[in-house]
Amino acid sequence: MPDAEPVDKYSIADGEDRDDEAAFWEGFFERLKPLKEASDRAREGFTSSFVGEGLDTLAQLVDDASDAARGATRRTVELTYSSILRSPASIVILLLLLTAVVGRDAMEFEHQINGDVEIYLPDGADSTALLKQVREQWATDIFILYVQTDNAIADPSFRGVENITHVDILKQISWIEGDDQNRGIGGYQSGLDYNKGDRGDIDGVVWVLSPAQIIKEANSSSYRFNCAVEKHGLPTGPNEECILSSMNPYEGYSIPEGSGAQERVDRFVEDAEPLLSNFVRDTNGDGIWDTGVVVMGLKFDMSDTAITARPNPKGTTEENPEGILRDHKAFIIHAELLIYEESDPSDCQLCHRVYSTPTSTMDEFTSIEERKAITITGLTPVLHDVSDAIYLELVDRMLPISLILVALAMLILHRNPKVIIICGAPILMSLAITFGITVWADIMLTPMIISVGPILVGLGVDYALHLTNRIEENRIELIEERLEMSWAAQRDGFQTEDVDPW
Repeated sequence: MPDAEPVDKYSIADGEDRDDEAAFWEGFFERLKPLKEASDRAREGFTSSFVGEGLDTLAQLVDDASDAARGATRRTVELTYSSILRSPASIVILLLLLTAVVGRDAMEFEHQINGDVEIYLPDGADSTALLKQVREQWATDIFILYVQTDNAIADPSFRGVENITHVDILKQISWIEGDDQNRGIGGYQSGLDYNKGDRGDIDGVVWVLSPAQIIKEANSSSYRFNCAVEKHGLPTGPNEECILSSMNPYEGYSIPEGSGAQERVDRFVEDAEPLLSNFVRDTNGDGIWDTGVVVMGLKFDMSDTAITARPNPKGTTEENPEGILRDHKAFIIHAELLIYEESDPSDCQLCHRVYSTPTSTMDEFTSIEERKAITITGLTPVLHDVSDAIYLELVDRMLPISLILVALAMLILHRNPKVIIICGAPILMSLAITFGITVWADIMLTPMIISVGPILVGLGVDYALHLTNRIEENRIELIEERLEMSWAAQRDGFQTEDVDPW
């Protein structure tokens, strides 16, 4: 049985077979043809109009100006390059003078390194904005005094029995903080937080948390409660002086004194031990609290406080005509002077005590043979120490080592001392100009500036090697040209001098 022929269901038979898709697109474009013709006529009409001719003229002017600028730039570059080649000594002298003028203050970039905590946060980030908002109400810059008694000494033969909660130790800590015993004396003798109600506007300290502060709060709470009752709860009439409450011997914001003072402190310690244990430690397991901390929250902007100002490293400027600064670094210096130099041993013996053997909390972290009984630390001092250490690390170690290694590498590879001068001069000049501009323009730097030195040295080596190779190629071309001239002269019978390849 013969097979039936397949039937084409997808084409239209009109004289000859034709595909449906081709027929569809042919009809589609036929329908669009009037629109296209109308668009072409509109475009031709617009082009031939006044506006179209103006746009064409403007486009031609832009092209001509671009060509002229490109030609002028190329010509300027050629003239500059030829001028440099014709008078290299003048260019070198000009660059040296520019480096001397711009880079004269390059070594002062230490003062451009910002040690504040927000410098580590990205600009415009939510975390940075949140930190600024929090700073308006709460202190986020932390200053800590790390206090160690003689019981913290590692060697048992030198170890004492002093406890952080001993009255004499608490009094010394309280003297540093400031209490009713030294309030109003003035100067360094008033302590760091001598004004308790200023929120840091005067002394720069917003709040204090310490073992001594807890004891002072407990010691003065009974007087304050009784005074409040006397003022507002008793029918004695208005009495602003709290005469009855003043009969309480423990009215002052200070550590208890007199007979029974240690017993009173021990009761406070027993009652507040869960809170107090956050600020004291027994580092050697002998049952004595030998280490404590005084945590202080500092005001962020200290420019209007009464702390001891430090000299402005930049001298007098339009923004700072007095030439002094009051900031966190000034507060740290103020605290160091108060604790280590201006304090009297009768008021604070710990301030002048130095342990000759490493203390037990520091054995595994440091090799310092002598440690002060009161050490200044905390986030704010550490950040400033890091900034200072970064500058010293960059200037005293990284840059010299980098330059020495680069000089040795170039000397070994090229075996010519001239290469060191040719390559080293641009590197040193670029470093001087870079850091000089940061000082001159008062650009704030982050601690990551330590990476700039090696990067500039590396880039300098790259370009210097390129320059050295170009000089060598130019020297070879000149030698070959001189040799050809010498051979031509000798061929014509003239006497010539030997060509010096160097």
